[in-house]
Amino acid sequence: MKVIITEEQLRLIIENEEYINSIKELINTFDPNNIDMAFQIMKGMKIKQSVILDEYKELFEIFKLKPSKLNLIKMGSRTNTYLYRESVPDILFKMPNLEIIRFGRIKNLDNLHSFKGVLLQIINTSDLDSGTIPNLVEVGGGLKLNHTNDYRIKSLPMLSEVGKFLDLSGVNIKSLPMLKYVGTNLDLSYSSIESLPNGLYVGGDLFLYSTPLSKATTEEELRSKINVKGDIYL
Repeated sequence: MKVIITEEQLRLIIENEEYINSIKELINTFDPNNIDMAFQIMKGMKIKQSVILDEYKELFEIFKLKPSKLNLIKMGSRTNTYLYRESVPDILFKMPNLEIIRFGRIKNLDNLHSFKGVLLQIINTSDLDSGTIPNLVEVGGGLKLNHTNDYRIKSLPMLSEVGKFLDLSGVNIKSLPMLKYVGTNLDLSYSSIESLPNGLYVGGDLFLYSTPLSKATTEEELRSKINVKGDIYL
């Protein structure tokens, strides 16, 4: 039997969707007051909590919590997590208090564009399908991918800014074509790095022990092309 939706029903559906998006915007701040407000709106609009909580099902699974308002608040206060799974939702990288993420068995990080904390991926990157994090542009804290298994990480083609340290020691990466800024130390020791982009700023020390680049250049040549505030170790 064909179901006919009246104009009034359609209007209510559209309006309800707008409310749901607004509720999600409040929750996505992971601020306790905003989450409380979101649930008050849901109650006033007679929207079932399950409608919204289902949107965060994967997050609840990651943090091993039952779906509830209180657990949304609890997740938002977390500062670190270890993930042993093949994929993660985009919202994880936008959680305001999350500073450290450790991965195991991750297959794909194509959805990672920016992250404000420290992204640690130690000894598990051999699982990455492509050997790259193709869309990562900015890390507000530090990025540590050192000594990755099987030297699987080969490319960070869009990475342009790292607020603190960048540790790619022992990684099979030959270039960082878009990198412009590293706030503190840049460690590329024992990697396959062959070149660094002109104009790169490094706020701390630069480590290039046992790399193709260290064998092909001098400190004077490097300093003429990039701005390193600390020491350069070749």
